[in-house]
Amino acid sequence: MSSPTVANPDAVPDREAEALGHALRCGKAWAARELIVDYRAYVARVLCRVLGTRADLDDLINDVFVRALERVADLRDPDALGPWLGSIAVFVARESIRRRRRHRWLSFMAPSDLPERVSIEASPETSRALSAAYKVLEAL
Repeated sequence: MSSPTVANPDAVPDREAEALGHALRCGKAWAARELIVDYRAYVARVLCRVLGTRADLDDLINDVFVRALERVADLRDPDALGPWLGSIAVFVARESIRRRRRHRWLSFMAPSDLPERVSIEASPETSRALSAAYKVLEAL
């Protein structure tokens, strides 16, 4: 069951998408290869729409397919293979955005400007307040 590489999941005939979905759920080895061949361009387009053009696009595409193949049991309707992959791609893109934000936030100081050791010493009032908070939590 070989179909041309598609940039649109609607270009894969419903019959073929449904058969591919069933084959994936049954664990057929050829189905994983066909999924990547048939939907790679579609996944790339979804990621580019969310993230724009990026150097790590190939890594993100691979991440989408790895997650899809790990979660193939979550595919309830084999006919909805394209939208299901699209939702995984959007999730991976959002995760990438969060990761970039964290990285930017953590890298606001040059490594040479960071202190050698960070000491956290609480004042007596803070220690008492923390102790009281733990007592309340234990009571719950």
